[in-house]
Order: sequence, then C-alpha cells, then structure tokens
Amino acid sequence: GYYLDAIHSHCMALAMQDRWCAIHKLVRDIPESDLLEHDDFAMWALWGDAYDGNWTNVSRLRRFVINAWRNSDDAMRHGRSLILQADIAWENSADNDAYTYAAASFQALPEDDPQACLCAAVLAETVARQLGNSSAIEHWSTVSNNYRKMLSIGPEWWHIACGFNRASHVARSGNLALAYSQSALGVEHVDPDFPRANFWFLLLMAYINLERGLYDSAWETLAKAQECINGVLPQDIFNMAMAQYYLATGEPESARSLLGVAGNTIHNRPDLNSHRLRLLAQTEMADGNLDLSYDILTRWTHGEDTWPKYFGEPHHYILKATLQVLRGDIASALTLTENVIAESTKRGHLSYVVAASAIRAECYQRQGNLPQRDAALEHIADLDPNGTFVRSCSPFGRDVRLLKSAHLPASASIPVNQRVALTRLSTREKEILSAAARGLNTRQIAEEFFLSQSTVKNHMSSINKKLGVRSRREAVLITYPLRKR
Repeated sequence: GYYLDAIHSHCMALAMQDRWCAIHKLVRDIPESDLLEHDDFAMWALWGDAYDGNWTNVSRLRRFVINAWRNSDDAMRHGRSLILQADIAWENSADNDAYTYAAASFQALPEDDPQACLCAAVLAETVARQLGNSSAIEHWSTVSNNYRKMLSIGPEWWHIACGFNRASHVARSGNLALAYSQSALGVEHVDPDFPRANFWFLLLMAYINLERGLYDSAWETLAKAQECINGVLPQDIFNMAMAQYYLATGEPESARSLLGVAGNTIHNRPDLNSHRLRLLAQTEMADGNLDLSYDILTRWTHGEDTWPKYFGEPHHYILKATLQVLRGDIASALTLTENVIAESTKRGHLSYVVAASAIRAECYQRQGNLPQRDAALEHIADLDPNGTFVRSCSPFGRDVRLLKSAHLPASASIPVNQRVALTRLSTREKEILSAAARGLNTRQIAEEFFLSQSTVKNHMSSINKKLGVRSRREAVLITYPLRKR
C-alpha cells in the first residue's frame, strides 16, 4: 500500500501523457488484490496491458475487477465496472449491450471522476456511430467535447478514441474526401511522441486510397504507418492492412502469408480475430478456393457475422453475398444484399450500400434482368456521383459500372491527347490493358501472359503514365467502351 501511495502522483502524471507502458512497468508485478485497494491502479494496469496487446491479462484482470466492484456502493467503483463491461461487449461485437453499459456507466459515475466520465461518453459515442443512432451520436459527441475542454486528457487516447473513430465514421458514411482530410489534419497535429495516433490516421488514409484505386498512394501511406508501429497490437493490425493492399492488387498469396502470422493480440480478441478471418475468406475467394472461403465465413467464424467497426474492414455479409453469386446462388445473394442495403441505410453507412448495390447489379446482369441492373447502377451513381468507390464497385474483379454503356464515354469522346497516347502503347501494353478490361486482376494477367506480377504492375504504371490517368480503372474506362454482352 505504501508503494502505491508513493508512486500514485507520478503515475497520474504519466497517465495524463498516455505513458501506459511506463505505468505498466511500475505496477505489473503488484498482486491484483493490492491493485484493487486503489481505484486508479486497477484501471491503469488494465490500460497498460491493453496498450501492449496482452489480451489474456486484460481479460483476466477485467473479470477480477468487475466481480469485485459491480455491486459496490461506491459510485466510482460501480461506474468503472460498467465501463469494463461495456469494453467486453464492444470487443465481442455485442453493440447494443456495449451502448447500454457505456450509458449506464456515465450515469453511475460521480461528477468528481471526470476522466472516467469522459471514457464512458466517448465509448457511448463510438457505439452510437456503429449503430447509426443519430440522436445519440449528437448527444454523446457534445458531452465528450465538453469534458475534453475541462481536462488535459492524454492527447494520444483522444486522437484515437475520438479523432480516428469520427473520421472512420465519415468514410463509412460516404464522404471519403472529408475523412481523408480529417485524417491528414490529425497526422499534422499529433505530437511525434505519440506514434500510435498517427498510425491509426495513416491506416485510414491508406484504406481510403485503396477504395479509390490509388494503389501507389496507398503503398506510400502504409509505409508511413509502418514507421509508427510501437508494439505487437499495431503490428498485427498493420499486417491485416497490408493483406488488404495485396488483395486489392491481385496478390492473394502475399495476403495469405501475412494473415498466417497474426499474433496473440488477434487470436485473443474476438473482434480482431473476426476481422482476420474475413480477410482469410476474402483471400481464398480471390484465389478461386470458393468452398474453403465459404467454409471460413460460415463455420470458422463461429457465427461472428457482425457489423464491421471501421472503414476498410471487410463486411461479412458483403463477402458472403459475393461468394453466393460466384457459387451460382443468385436468389440468396439478392435477399442478403437487400438486407444489407436496408440496415446500412438505417445506420448511415453508405459505403456498404454501394458495395451491396454493386453485387445486385451483377446478379441482375447474370439473370439478364437489364432494367433492374440499370436501376442498381443508377442507385450507385446517385450515392457516388464522382466514382470514388472503386473497390466497392469491383467485387468480381472489375467495376460493375462497366455494365452500363451509358456510363462510359464513346471512343470519339476520348480527348485528342489520350487518343495520341493510345498509339504509343506497346503491343504488350495493349494486351495487358485489354486483359484488364476483361476483368482480370494482376495475378490472372501474369498467368495469361507468363509474366511475373511485378512485370505486370510495371506495364500498368507505364500505361497509366502514357494515358495520363491515375489508375487501371481510369485507363479501362477511357479506352474500352462497353462490349455488348
């Protein structure tokens, strides 16, 4: 007890600076029963373990604290036990329970514990965004901002818990440009001493670049994010982001190798493990292993068919619907995507509406139902008039917007300088561009022409440069009008 009293003020100063690893070194050898004698130390020990990604320790200590404090007459202890129950529900993707616990925690906590009140309010705001509860979002964001003005809370925690989560929500709501600028602003204002906040902002920027089809920019941003890795947890999350990059560029084997080295931070936290399993399913689907991919989604995940938490995370139902189409079960895919669109619209997650509408367009194309196909494509155009959702519109290896001739420029409308550039393409470059227009990815093009994937990428970079475009999709759109199907 004397030792804890002696270091309390020092640990409080460290907590204000988000120095969780430093606190953890001071308290990690103290028996858990002693930690409970002082309210702050139990929470600090938890946050230190969480920062290090020691989810086994976090789970054990949480249960220990909850059991000790859940029925306490002390408002602070009871309120903090509710925060921990909200954390558990959030990590298990029990979103409604997480919201209930977070809101109850805020109500239970005394006013003289403003930091815990802020934690409860921020978590309630985050879960409200997940649920698409607009009135709750407005309420809790106001509460969070008011508490933020009162406290010198650690800058890293605030940037991640509020800045990143808010920007991610903006991206899921369909405004990629605003989310990107918010993230870039976050990187600009985060102290270099707090690399983990920069890591999350850069990761979101990379996911937005991938969605736009700007693969070179995504690679550069991921390289910057890698420089900010300061522990096992961000390393595992970075590996999943790199797997997404390789899937986007047609390299499933590279994605698979990264997903196979996930550490304990992934396996011992349900929401992160579900994210990893979805990526594995997406990898096997990209490699043509449809039965294995479907098995992963329907059996390995043990029913973890929950809603994604962050922009860039694969959506279980969208992956499943894509697989259903590839396996020929069009009716099931149409039913599932109808549900996704309804739920996504309710939550305000327009990026998922675009992705589900793209699958529906493909379904109707395969059925020969052209009016319904065009209606789905028009819905996408209304939601995404600038054509920024490149990946969401390409669940089958090519942009489904190519299905509608009215959305493509005629050959005569290609600008003069681009028509001249077309004549400068080599024979091999024209072959590769034609293959890309047929919907082949990098790996498939490499196999067709007996080339390495890096050679194909080099050819595509040369093509883009000669045509004056930024991506493979733009090169195809200006070069190949829709072929009659």
